[in-house]
This record gives sequence, C-alpha cells and structure tokens, in this order.
Amino acid sequence: MFITYTHVDQLKSRAKKWQVSSYQNQRRKELKATLPATDKSARSKRPRVLTWKQIPQEAGNVGSDQTEERSTAPSWDDDDDRVKSEDVRVAVVSWEPHLQAAPGSLRCDPFNSYPMQSSGRVQLTVDYYTQIYAPMNLGNYQDDHGGNWLLSHLFRMAVQADLLFEATMLFVWSQLPASQLGSSPEELQQTLLSLRGSVMRKLHHRLTVPRLCCDDVTIHTVLALMAGDFHRGQDDHVELHREGLRRIVDLRGGLSTSDMPPQTRYSVTATEMMCDYAIQRRSRSPKTNITPDSTLTYPTHPFPPSLSKVLSALPEGFSDLALKTRLSIQVIRLLYRMSKTVEKGPAEFPVDTSIAVEMMRLSMDSGARPLEKAIVTLSFVFGRFLFDVTTKGRGPVNSSRRTYQSMETTLRTLCQSIFEQLHPIDCAGRDFVAWAVFLLASAGVDYGVPASMQRDMLRRLYVSAPAVRCSEAFLEMLRKFLWHEKLMPCAQEMWERTMEQNNTPQVDKERG
Repeated sequence: MFITYTHVDQLKSRAKKWQVSSYQNQRRKELKATLPATDKSARSKRPRVLTWKQIPQEAGNVGSDQTEERSTAPSWDDDDDRVKSEDVRVAVVSWEPHLQAAPGSLRCDPFNSYPMQSSGRVQLTVDYYTQIYAPMNLGNYQDDHGGNWLLSHLFRMAVQADLLFEATMLFVWSQLPASQLGSSPEELQQTLLSLRGSVMRKLHHRLTVPRLCCDDVTIHTVLALMAGDFHRGQDDHVELHREGLRRIVDLRGGLSTSDMPPQTRYSVTATEMMCDYAIQRRSRSPKTNITPDSTLTYPTHPFPPSLSKVLSALPEGFSDLALKTRLSIQVIRLLYRMSKTVEKGPAEFPVDTSIAVEMMRLSMDSGARPLEKAIVTLSFVFGRFLFDVTTKGRGPVNSSRRTYQSMETTLRTLCQSIFEQLHPIDCAGRDFVAWAVFLLASAGVDYGVPASMQRDMLRRLYVSAPAVRCSEAFLEMLRKFLWHEKLMPCAQEMWERTMEQNNTPQVDKERG
C-alpha cells in the first residue's frame, strides 16, 4: 500500500493520518494472525526486528557519512506483549531530507542549464515537475525502456529549447496556488501574463520557419500553452489554439500516420478531450468568444446595418478602406475591438490578450491580403508603442524590446514594402503610408529597425508625400488611423527629424 502526498499541506491532513494509522493497525493484525495468540514460545521464534531510533548528531558531525553502532538495552511494547533485548543495535547515520517542492528546499543550477533565469521560482517548478508531476503521470508516459518519458525525453528537450521550457513553466504556474510559488495572486497574474506573452511571440516567430513549424518542440509548446490557458479558465483561447494545433498536426502528416512518438499522440488526444470540456464550460460563461472563422469573408455593397454600425465607429482611414471592400469582415471587427480598447485607456491593449492573439492569427493567415497583414501588424505595433510611451518603464522589463526582436524580420520586410501602397494598383494612400512610417520609425528605435532603414523611410516619405512637410497636415494624416493624444510629442519629434534630415544639405549648400 502506498500513501501518496500531492501537496505539503496534506502532511497535516487528518484523513492522511487516519490512513497511516489504519495501515499500521492492519499490519499488526496480519502479523498476529500468523501465530497463535497463546503460543509465546512460537511467538519468540519470530525474526527479531532491530529497533531504529533517530539520534541527534553533534554539531561537529553534521553531514558525516560515518555509521556508529552502540550497545544499549531498550525495550518496546507490542500490544500486550513486552519483548526485551539486551543487545539492540542503534545506527547513527547522517540524515538528508528528500527534496520538496517548496521554498527553501530548492536545487540550484550551477551550470546554467535552464534556458531562462534560474530564479527560486524556476527551481521550485523544476522540482515540482520532476518529483511530483512526472511520477504521478508515469502510467501514461512510459518509454520503451520502462522509464518516465516526461523526464527522459520531454524535459530534456525543454532544457534545450527556451520556448518549450517557458511554456512548461507557464503550464505548472497556472496550476499551483500563488502561496506555493511565494507570491501574491496579483503578482502571479502579472507574471503569467508576461510569460505567456513571451511564449506567444516566440511561437509566432517559430511558426514562420518551415522546418520548425511542426516539430516536437512546437507541438508540445502549443499543448502546454493550451493546458495553461485551461487551468486559468481562458476557455476561448483554448478553442482558438485547438484550430492551430490541428493545422500543425496535419502539417506533420496527421495524428495516426505521422512519425510522432506515441506519447505525443496521447497528449494531442488528451488535449482534444480537454478542449471539449473547455467548450462546454465556456458555454455557461458570459465571456465573448474569439473563435476564428475558417475563411476570410469580404463584404459587398450594400453593407448590412450591423456592419455599417461597426464602420461608423472606426477611424476615418480604416473606414474608407473598408468601404472600398479592401478589408475582410474579420479584420474590420478586429480593428473595431482595437479602437474601443484604445478609447478605454492607453495601457489597456496588453490586458486583453485575445486581441493580440487574433492579430497574430490573421497576420499568418494565407488567405489574407498583403494590405490586411500590414494593417494587423502595424495595429499590434501601435498597441505596444502606446503602452511603452504611457507607462514609461512601469511596465514589464524589456517587454516591448523582446516583442520587437521577435518581429524583427517582419518589421524590416514591412519597412521595405510599405511604399508599394502608393502605387495606383492596390493603393492604400499617402495617409496610411505616413501613419505606417511614423510607427516603424518611432517605435522601431533600438527594437530591430536599423537607423539607416529609418532614415531611408523618412527620406522617401518626404519625397513621395509633400503634405508631410506641414506639421498640421502630418498630424491630420496620423489621426485618420489608430491614434492617441499621448503620442503627440513622438509625432512632433519625428516630424522635426524628417525636416532636419531633408533640409540640412540644402542649407549647407546655400551657405557654401
């Protein structure tokens, strides 16, 4: 019989103590039943069990591995019979407690093998995963050699991939109470949001690499991300990522015909069942669903009243593009949600993670037009840039720096292609290009857009859009799209930089 403990508080549980006492009494009765109750001579033939007593060591011998034998004459009671011994051996050995998943008893990481900073919370999580979670799930994750696949394969793979390691930390932290992790609920919530954002950014970048988009690291990252969302009650995110998981599995060759390990196939199947439960649970919740449509739908004139109402609330520039049937209904509704979020406050964008998730999904949709992908990406940049400007360092450390670094390739490509929107075919207009250059040249400082590329964009904007040479006209261009008055100093600074960059050579020539 094994009495298991899954939480340190169970050491004080009356139910667990009752189990221990019941087991001890049962063993005594079984031992008595093997011998006649009145046959003391037969009872005396039982093998003698040496008593074991933990004797405190002296201060100087703590940690010693020496074993000392002492001769003493203790006695003990066995129910009604008293057995005495004149030579009972008492072993004095050094005692080391088992590792526990609790603060104060953590393993260190002397070789810096973890892909993220080895803080106390990370070490605690590693202990919990390797000593509690993995052994509890051994029955479902046994490898070919009878070992624990979670430790021999999955955890080893996570140590070599920062994306999967962070997703594993997110999965475990979403299950444990804040007190066990040594933090308050509010602090833990902020930590989870920051870590989830990091995982999403790295996952989004990994999905753009063909040879990595459907490997084991990507699949198990999505599984851990979905499990974490499920434990935090974010059922709408669970269903959203379910569609992405299915696409990744299809790219791998299908669940039954691919080369995935059987343990991975089991995890995917179990996650599908978890999604079914999350959908049922969400149906009883008033939260708004963010389930994506399978295909993008483009409106035709005349627009229905519901869509016309949405367009009336959009910024003028986006509304004009929508009226020209240049934007899908999904992008229009996403821009509407983004506009309402900005109206609530400049720091509201990172709070509603569903908007960022939907933006990432649409930016990767193969059916979306280049203009739509550019709008979605720039809207995401706007939300992060506005948050940085308004918080001024009060937000998560280096949060936006990591965001832009993960989008570096996308942003550089956008810097080179944005001026194509000035061409007569598929033209979005000079106002949109001015708004895009403002975001890419302002928010991109130290975030992956090199200074030379910024100067080139400002030069091309100065030449192709003469209206920007007037500061008031330039601000009117920006206000036609996502905008907040908190960005006014940034816009003024960029305009002055543009004028100085393009006027200085002419002034020098005149002076010469």
